[in-house]
Amino acid sequence: AEGLFYLGNAFCDRELFESGIECYDVSLKLKECAEAYSNRGIAYAKLNKHEQAIEDFSKAIALNPNLAEAYSNRGLTYAELNKHERAIEDYDRAIALNTNFAEAYNNRGNAYAELNKYERAIEDYDRAIELKPALVGAYNNRGFAYANLNKHERAIEDYDRAIKLNPDFAEAYYNRGAAYAELNKH
Repeated sequence: AEGLFYLGNAFCDRELFESGIECYDVSLKLKECAEAYSNRGIAYAKLNKHEQAIEDFSKAIALNPNLAEAYSNRGLTYAELNKHERAIEDYDRAIALNTNFAEAYNNRGNAYAELNKYERAIEDYDRAIELKPALVGAYNNRGFAYANLNKHERAIEDYDRAIKLNPDFAEAYYNRGAAYAELNKH
């Protein structure tokens, strides 16, 4: 079972998600394992099979209620389905289990932003950046939240940081351009 689990991981690392799922299927028939369910859930999510992904994350959580990553990944899947309140519940649980989980703070910030709760989102982005200063997406996301609060200069600062960390981050360039355009309107 363990060998198939690792083979599934190897396939998924190479974005061969169907093959990864087949390995996890056999591994799970031999021995139930929270991490295998969680990883198969990620593979299903990558294939946009959201209901199957949620089912696997839920099975992983049932086997190991302390698996913060499973809550966070289930939250991401709920967010893909525009169930942002439900996603926030899972991010809350992931953060309660691991208070240093920068990605969970960033993802919860995204869910709050989708609900137009930009100030609350900024709090989460601040915490994500505090925990992981190189988390490029958190700067871009925080910039987007500031832009939605009409704080375009502050947004530009965050887009600049994102671009400095990753000069190939096209979305940050686009968002920065939009923020400059908004400044020129006033």
